[in-house]
Amino acid sequence: AYEQTLRSVFELGAGQVPEFDLMVLGMCPDGHVGSLYPNTYALIDNADLVSAVYLMDGDYNRITLTGPVLRAARQVMILVAGAEKASILRDVLYSEPDEIRYPVHVLWPILDRITWIVDAEAARLL
Repeated sequence: AYEQTLRSVFELGAGQVPEFDLMVLGMCPDGHVGSLYPNTYALIDNADLVSAVYLMDGDYNRITLTGPVLRAARQVMILVAGAEKASILRDVLYSEPDEIRYPVHVLWPILDRITWIVDAEAARLL
């Protein structure tokens, strides 16, 4: 239903992806953005705009925009705050791209359109 809503609002034809002007995302301690979690099908779902995410340790399931939708945004801001995110931020920024382990890496093809907003605690290991 959400994918149909996106297609209708953005007046998308088959194979088209919505283009958001700005997407603001937070990065969590496991490196996920949106609800693109490590080791989930949504990370490799390039056919859909929206994907269901089933978390084995979660109390509920989620839906997320897929990588192609995130990458189509004109600008992306990634917010990273707190000491608990210092090691994942270091790992994400200094490792080879690995979308399955670090879901934020789905955005690496558009690094030139990403603005990182990082507080001092999260940046302490950089």
